Amino acid sequence: MIDIMDFTAHRKSMLIAPAGYGKTYTISSSLKALSETGKQLVLTHTHAGISSIKEKVAKEGIPKSSFSIETISSFCQRYVQAFHIDNDIPNQDEGSVYYSFILERATLLLARECVSSMVKGSYSGLFVDEYQDCSISQHNFINVLAAILPTRILGDPLQGIFGFNGDILVDLDNPVQMVGYADKKFELYQPQRWMRQNNTQLGEDLKSIRQLLLSKKPIYLSSFTSIESHTWSANEVYNGYSDYAKKIRDLLNLENVLFIHPVSHTVQPRLKFAKNFGGRLNMLESIDAKELYQLAKIADRIDVEEPISIVREMSIMLFNKTAFNRWFNDQGLKRKNSQEDKNAVFPVNEYANQMSIGCSFSSVAELLTLVSKLPDIRKYRRDLYDSIYWALKEAQNDNVSVQTAMENRRNKLRRVGRKVFGRCLGTTLLTKGLEFENVVVLNAHEFKCPKHLYVALTRASKRLVVISEKHTLQPL
Repeated sequence: MIDIMDFTAHRKSMLIAPAGYGKTYTISSSLKALSETGKQLVLTHTHAGISSIKEKVAKEGIPKSSFSIETISSFCQRYVQAFHIDNDIPNQDEGSVYYSFILERATLLLARECVSSMVKGSYSGLFVDEYQDCSISQHNFINVLAAILPTRILGDPLQGIFGFNGDILVDLDNPVQMVGYADKKFELYQPQRWMRQNNTQLGEDLKSIRQLLLSKKPIYLSSFTSIESHTWSANEVYNGYSDYAKKIRDLLNLENVLFIHPVSHTVQPRLKFAKNFGGRLNMLESIDAKELYQLAKIADRIDVEEPISIVREMSIMLFNKTAFNRWFNDQGLKRKNSQEDKNAVFPVNEYANQMSIGCSFSSVAELLTLVSKLPDIRKYRRDLYDSIYWALKEAQNDNVSVQTAMENRRNKLRRVGRKVFGRCLGTTLLTKGLEFENVVVLNAHEFKCPKHLYVALTRASKRLVVISEKHTLQPL
């Protein structure tokens, strides 16, 4: 490990830390060492990152009053919403336009003496985690903060997988971009995560794979005894009798397991995979998934449409199509002939009829719950379901639109983070910063970028399973 006092003694410093080498431990140790000097601001990129840091900090028993942890986006939001005068902030569901605006205006605001004085009065230092994922625009923003606060940045060039709004990522090896930081550069060299788990061999194997990726050499999976590797065709997983499908069913018996899919630009391959295994997986969703705001906008039409029509449209997005078609048609709920089906659908019909007298956001949430309990209905996208359910409840309680409630919930996640556990399915973009006991890298041959492959392989602390069509991996 590094000398914490030396790392925190400088106006600017930088730590290079491969995955699992003790970067988060360094942050928590630094916060502990500085706990008497004033509140430290810790910024990162994802709610998973926030949760990970908070978990480590809690174990160190550091007073909550001595630090504040949030995403770069949420920090920018707070200042823009507090000080921006013009009513020209884009809608949050506009994605890249909104966040580019927030970042640009926050950078300008912090350059003003009145705002920078408030920051200086609130914090005594700054830590920025996962710095390799900062865009040039975010890097410029951090540099404005660094003129106000002593700043320590932490990252790993081999994990730079985000590309915010198509912006170029910062280069930690570029002395011009890293001016001031490069002079006080620290590095971690030992795979601490696996040493702590008495799983030294996996740590050493991943260390060797890192060097192969950096030198652009092939990875022969059979050479690494700590990694359980299987060579199967990607389509075999949809044959219920195949060894591939049997292995997945076996792994789903584990309480804590993360499946990482190589395709991140569309949700469809993951949705197909999840459906193939009966909804036993929790599909992780982007914090600003477009479907979240689509669902909110549908719910906000309750003043002009029948509640059952609203719930039907939402259900198309949330539940499995075959079961949905069993209970709904274009007009709403189907008329059923069998007594068993009539009994199953009765609570939904009864509640919908009551809602025709008086409808509310909260009653839409309850009607959606009743639909989710119909026979054979599966919540393949539980994150979406839970998000819209609680947005409906909060819209009712706070007397706001569901769209506003949804935005408030997402913004809160950026500040407080979210613990991810259980049987989960995601991509490298959704699971970066997470640590699971068991990790299954699906169709590893489809990872074209060495950085994405490295992130996928380093999420496991105990058991790593790699499934590929090829014995050898060599991403470009």
